[in-house]
This record gives sequence, structure tokens and C-alpha cells, in this order.
Amino acid sequence: MQKGKKAVNCTQCGELQPIENFSRRGYYVDSTIRRRSHCRVCEAKKPQRQRRLLSTKAKALLNASANDLALEEYNRLLCKQGGLCAICGVNKGTKSGRALALDHCHATGKVRGFLCSNCNTGLGFFRDSPAALRKAATYLEAALKEEVA
Repeated sequence: MQKGKKAVNCTQCGELQPIENFSRRGYYVDSTIRRRSHCRVCEAKKPQRQRRLLSTKAKALLNASANDLALEEYNRLLCKQGGLCAICGVNKGTKSGRALALDHCHATGKVRGFLCSNCNTGLGFFRDSPAALRKAATYLEAALKEEVA
């Protein structure tokens, strides 16, 4: 490493590396560059990065095997939902361009269905709690009635 060059420890591999080995993440308010906490080599090893590079069929196989769901069952469930999100009915061609996520219960591992990224994330924020979701719906409905009145 050259003298005077800034060096940073990677949070994944722990190696001291030049700052240029860390991808940019954006900018701070004062216009200085924000960088990732792990180096580009470690970034390339991350599973989600590797999954983005796979074909749709390969992703289906990975998701199916990760949830002990046979490929036939995976395809049957997707066809049953018509290729749409089980909650909002949006197809997989959402704004983000992401494929539908295979939703499952984190306690039991049981597959529930396919969800778009917004609905899947929403359930996660509510910790998969039907009671919390009902309270949120009641809150929104009450606020809507106040706006109309």
C-alpha cells in the first residue's frame, strides 16, 4: 500500500485495503463519498449478488430447494396465483423489476405463497403479526373517515 493513501479494514474478511477497493454507496450531506463497509471481493461473494446473476429457472430451483419445495409444487403454486402477488395482485413486473418472493412462515418454515417485494417487506415490518396488521388497517380506515367527514 502506498504511503498517504487511505486504508480501511473490510468488515467481512478483515483485511486492511486501499479505500478504492470499496464500492461507493452515495454521498454524505457535505458531498463526501460514502463507501460500503466490505471490499469488492467480499461483495462479489455475497449470495444475493450471485443470485442476481442467475437465470430465472435457476432462481426457481434455488428458492425451491431452500424451502424444501419440489419444483412441480413451486410451479403449481405460482400458476394457482396466476403469477401475481397473493396480497395486492401485482404481477412480477413491478417497478423494482424483481421477481415475486416465496413467502414462508419463519417459525415453521411452511410456504404461504408468492408476494411482491412491497408486500413481503410490509409483512416483515409487521413481524408477520395478523393483530398488528388489523390494527394498522383500523388506523388507516379511521383516518380515511376523518378526511371524508
